[in-house]
Amino acid sequence: MSSDPAKERQKSQVVLSNEGETERVRQILRYESPEGEPAHPELTRAGIMLMIVASAALVVLIAAVVALVWSLAAGSVVLVFGMGLACIGNPVIWAAIMRMGEREDADRRAADA
Repeated sequence: MSSDPAKERQKSQVVLSNEGETERVRQILRYESPEGEPAHPELTRAGIMLMIVASAALVVLIAAVVALVWSLAAGSVVLVFGMGLACIGNPVIWAAIMRMGEREDADRRAADA
């Protein structure tokens, strides 16, 4: 079971390429974003959107469980207040939406560089 040295070199070059691209995105965001350097520059627009959708899905799941265990009215209340608190009234969600645009611009600039 010997590994192919050419494949190992290729894998390491891909990792270095991804790390280099992440660093370029980090530098672009540090300059462009009003918040400065991001905590997770490797997180893409799709990743941010996935987290928002997962938050909403979690609220829907909890509301469904409450509706099954107690009543439809209780589940509806949990759904309305849960969506209001978790998604609509949550400033972190709105900031994440703003960051999605910045990430997309930074990804484009890093690809052009």
